[in-house]
Amino acid sequence: MSIRKEYLSETREMAIVLQEMGEDIVNLKEKAIALPSGLPSDIHVQMSRPTDVMAARVADYADLEALYARTYETYLDRRRVILEASGGIPFREQLVIIRYYVRGESVADISEGMRISRSSFYKLLRSALIHIREQGGDDDTEEISCGCQVLSESMA
Repeated sequence: MSIRKEYLSETREMAIVLQEMGEDIVNLKEKAIALPSGLPSDIHVQMSRPTDVMAARVADYADLEALYARTYETYLDRRRVILEASGGIPFREQLVIIRYYVRGESVADISEGMRISRSSFYKLLRSALIHIREQGGDDDTEEISCGCQVLSESMA
């Protein structure tokens, strides 16, 4: 199975967006069930405007939750593909791929957690991408190697 670097990058962005959407859903849910500030509950029931505001909050919450569910389904499919593609590479390289692309963790967090330098992180990432590419049968390793080089230079 062959996967491209763009596919990995899109999956990473999807993981990050899902984390942010999850936080937004929690905030909207809290707003949807909260009373407008400063209104006693008996006045809230009698006024139509606060009810409209509350209905709008519930609709926003429902829309975001539906979008989250659709995005999450796509993410799970991509996650499965990446895990299958990285199954045959060395463990540390697999760990870098999973933490960076599948979980969307930052380079600093991964480096700290694995107790390696940023330079070592990028070497592992480059090697992992090359191994994945070799397993897929593509002869496109130069593109991946250059992609890591650009990433490491832009993060420095």
